[in-house]
Amino acid sequence: MLKFIRTALLGASCALAATAALAQAYPTKPIKMVVAYGPGSGADIVGRILAERLTQQLGQTVVVENLAGAGGALGTNLVAKAAPDGYTILMAPTTLTVSPALQATPSYDPVKNFTGVTRVAIQPMAIVTSADSPFKSMKDMMAFAKANPGKLSYGTSGKVRRATSKWS
Repeated sequence: MLKFIRTALLGASCALAATAALAQAYPTKPIKMVVAYGPGSGADIVGRILAERLTQQLGQTVVVENLAGAGGALGTNLVAKAAPDGYTILMAPTTLTVSPALQATPSYDPVKNFTGVTRVAIQPMAIVTSADSPFKSMKDMMAFAKANPGKLSYGTSGKVRRATSKWS
């Protein structure tokens, strides 16, 4: 009986040692953080601050790569197609939420192609209009847009799409 217990313990310790030998610590190489917006953008600034902190905490370099274009879709597509090994990550302020709603055929699925890791920042956004405009609520503006296709215009630092195409 004692010989059986020794053999079982030896087998278990060998199995555990083999598992530990196969496991690699993460990260073992630099991490690429894709920012799907241009240098100097809000996402870039937050991404660079985060990359600096991650580099310090992980002991491995986190390199920021800006890949702007198509409203963030270029960088987002790159990450969607990257190996799912954690070495290519995306700084995604709106590319996973707003962009798919504005594109007729998005080239990535924000749910199937990505796994959220953490919220990095909260950025408040607002829709405003002139104080003397006829709109006193979002409901008023939506009703006007539906009744008057092509009559509304807007300005944005981000996504651009004719307001009437989604609301008409």
